[in-house]
Order: sequence, then C-alpha cells, then structure tokens
Amino acid sequence: RKPKSMAQLLSRSLAHQNLESLFLSSQGSDNFHSSAFRNVVNIRCLWMSFDVLMTDVDVVWLRNPFDFGTLLTRDYDIQLQSDARFGFSEAHPDHASPDFVNGGVHFSVASTKTARLFESVAQILLHAKPGAALYDQDALNAALRNNKLGLRWRVLEPALWPNGHEFFFHALPQQVGITPVMVHNNWVNGLQTKIMRLREAGLWGVDPADRTNPGQGQRFLYCQEAVEDNGLNNQWLSLASGLALARLLNRTLILPPTYPYHKLPDTRTFDYFFDYEAFAKSFPNHVEHSFLAAAFPDWQEQTKVHIDIGLDDNLAGESVSFIAKEGSHGASEREVSSWLGPLRSEVLLVMSRCFRRFAQFEDPAQDDQFLGALHQGLRLAPGLLGVAKHVRHVIRARVGHYNCVHIRRRDFLQVHSAQEKTIDKVVDLVAANLDTSRPIFVATDDASGVVPVLRRRFPNVVTLEQALPHWERVPLFRDQRGGETTQRVGALEVEVCAGSDAFIGNVYSTFTRHVCALRAERAVDGAASKQSQYGAECNDVYGRKLDSNTALFR
Repeated sequence: RKPKSMAQLLSRSLAHQNLESLFLSSQGSDNFHSSAFRNVVNIRCLWMSFDVLMTDVDVVWLRNPFDFGTLLTRDYDIQLQSDARFGFSEAHPDHASPDFVNGGVHFSVASTKTARLFESVAQILLHAKPGAALYDQDALNAALRNNKLGLRWRVLEPALWPNGHEFFFHALPQQVGITPVMVHNNWVNGLQTKIMRLREAGLWGVDPADRTNPGQGQRFLYCQEAVEDNGLNNQWLSLASGLALARLLNRTLILPPTYPYHKLPDTRTFDYFFDYEAFAKSFPNHVEHSFLAAAFPDWQEQTKVHIDIGLDDNLAGESVSFIAKEGSHGASEREVSSWLGPLRSEVLLVMSRCFRRFAQFEDPAQDDQFLGALHQGLRLAPGLLGVAKHVRHVIRARVGHYNCVHIRRRDFLQVHSAQEKTIDKVVDLVAANLDTSRPIFVATDDASGVVPVLRRRFPNVVTLEQALPHWERVPLFRDQRGGETTQRVGALEVEVCAGSDAFIGNVYSTFTRHVCALRAERAVDGAASKQSQYGAECNDVYGRKLDSNTALFR
C-alpha cells in the first residue's frame, strides 16, 4: 500500500520511539531481544501502511501465499498460523487456548488496529514479572484473546499452513493429499534435528549438488527390515545392531525408516521417537534415510547379505547368506569380519535384516564404549522424555512407589503357544512374585483382557492413560491409523517401567529386553555391570533367564 507522507511517518516514529527504545534495551535473553526486534519491525511497518507477512527463518514456502485458493486475503485484519498439535486449539496448560496461534507466521493488513495490536504485545512483554518465561507468542495469544481492539482475525487452515507437529508427526497434508502453502519446522529444538527433518522431506535446498554422489572411498551400510516386524523395540534393537555392524565394517550407516504404527508402512522422521541431537553426537557417521534413494536409486535390485540366526526371516529373494554359529545370539565379530570383509569394495552393502544379527565386540573395552554410546545416543526425544517423567511423578504423587508388569498377549499366543498360559494363570504368577498390596503399573497389548483380571489380585492397578496428563492424550491417542495407537505410547511405557521399583515381563519380548537394559544401565536392580543377567528386580513371568552371553542391547 502507498505509505503516508514523510511528515506523518516521522511524527508516528517519534511518538513510539520511547516504547521501541525501552523494548530493545531491556534486560532479557537472546530470544527476548529477537522477539523484541520482530515486534518493532511489525509496529514500524504497519504504521508506515505496509501490509506485513511475517515468517520465521525455519519456514519453507512451497506455494504463493496470495494465490487464489490459499485464502490469504485482506478481508481480515490479521491471519495467523495455528501452533496447536492438532487443529486449532492446544490443551497444554502453558498454552491452553480455544485458538492457539504461532507468533512466527502471520499476515497483517496495515491499519491502526494491527499496529496497536503489536504495541500491546510489546507492553505485555515489558510488564511481565522478572524471570517469567513469557515469549512474544504467548503475549500475542493473550492480546488476541482479549481483543480489546475489535480485530477481525482468524487461524489459517492447518492442512495448508502446517506447523512442525502437523507436518512431521501428524503428517496432515500428506494424509489428505495436498501440497501445503508452507511448512514451519517448529515443535522441535536443535539445528541438526531441523536440518535432518528437512532433508528427509526433500525440503533442504542448500546441500551441495554432489552430496548424494558417494565420493572415492566412501562405503555405506543399509539394513532392510520387515514392516510386519516394525515394533518400536524391534526398531530400536535393529538400529543398535546396524550401528555396531557399521562401526565394525567402517561404513556409514544409512538410517532405516522410522515407523510410528505397528505393522503399518507409514514413516516419520527419526525425532519422532529419539533425541536426534544426542544421536548425531554419539554416532556422527550416518546419513538420513532419504539419502538411500537419492544416492542409490536401484538399491532394491542389489544382491543383499543375510545373516541366518535361525529365525527364518530372510527378506531378500536372492541373497548371499551366512549362518551364525551361535544362532539367535547373533554373529560374532570374527564371523562378520570373515564374511563381509571381502565385500569391502561394494559402495553400498544392503543387509536383509540387522535385528539381533551381531553379538558383541570381542574387546570388552570397545564393547563397553559402544554400549555407552548407545545409551547416550538412543535416548527418547526430549518431549517424550518430559512426558514420561511427568507420568512417573503423577504416579508417585498419587500412589507412592510402584511396581510394573509387562504382559504380552496378541501374537504371542500363536507364536509362543507352547509357553504362553491363560491370562488368569499369568496373573497368578505375577501375584506370586510381586507384593499385591503395592500399586502396579501395567503395560500390555491387550488392556481390555488383562487389566480386569489383574485388578482381582492387585487393588491398585495403574495404566498409562490414567496417569497421562490430559494435554498429551490427544497427541498420543488421537493420532491413530488403521485402529493402531502410535508406538510413542509404548515408548512412554518402557520409560515408566524402567523407573519402577520392581519389574516382571516376558523375556521373549523386545519390550521387556528394552526395559531391563535401561534398568541395568541405571542400576535400578543393583546390577554389578551392564552385561549382567537380569537381577531379582527384573524378572520373567515364567521364571526364564536370558542367556548370559546375550548382551542387553542385542
């Protein structure tokens, strides 16, 4: 729009000079001053009669926001992106709002009202209590809720204007089959994680053109796994073996897909489950999953290598197969070196399954160092870990110390029919080994069948959904496809069980193996070393023991 006269601009600039000077010079964090600068820009431009399209630096634009059909018009005073994890509203107590908007993506039409809106945001920030964790987005939401200026405003459609949760975790535009106007890479912290996300989505455009052209001497390893066996803990163990094999063979690991649902092919970015910043620090010699198709478009036609551990799970039609002497314990370092060493000239080595394919490094110091890197590098994503800590706190606040039981049913009733018993007999075994007067947290894939029976013997049974804060129930339980709840639920249950006083599970289940690995690492059971067998506080419901040669992470 045509600016006002220079005299008018100068008058307004002088009138608001004190506010801007105070705002920009006040004490605060770098984030505060960044927000302050953004508000000053908004205020000045709007008073100068310029419409303002504000965009954070972590936004990728895919379409012209002013094209017909994207609904960015001048019919409203201000239009803003939603920052809610689902739809328009956010239930988190720090952000609770009927409409929860983002402070980094919005379009304001120049007017006295919009200029004064951002002045009110500045005033809210300036008068916040010292030390208060208040950002410009919080102030903007507060000003819009009050709406003393009578603004016409609306929240933009999340499928067309997705934030980081809607695009990378909920995959809303992908599910409805539309190309969004933009993608905001928020709802995550860490520069490396943001770059990884954009690379996986094909939205990172600043890599050199030859990044996906393997250079001389570069060698890669990729582990192909079965979708029907993509349970979270299977993914975790497969990744651990893949990292060990890549380190042993001096190859760069190409990350496998991350599956949010059990037995479904949908994929997400690595940070859906794991702390990518910690992973990249512990295992820098890796590339994103998207690198595979970009660098090796014909990889599926390549002959694959299969290590036979007696599970009858070869995914490759034609492959080079080797039989591990110790079967399900995995191949030894010597076996792997003798089999795969001669293939060192292959630029890409594709494994038909890495799950439990490697036993351990022969050098105890090297094995301990690798296990330590795994514990540091395969931590839960910060947001998930925060929810798990909150759940443990809620349980302890309500019922005090608690025990945990993991009861696997469903496919185990067929796969392990010779060992599995009726649910009544399973609960009898649990009651014989745990104090029935103490609260018990239950993790199971058959809650409707297990929990009622468990409550006959244990008066205080707690489930994740009961202890979960209400603002996390929608992101965890609404995000469903094909009747399957996201596997982030299982990730939280692992953490809750790892923090219990005593634990009973099923050693045939990778869920139980994961819990006991964490308990041994954190010395919950007083284990003398990371390699020890499960102690008295980490038992199998049928009294079985893990073989002492089986490392906890394999």
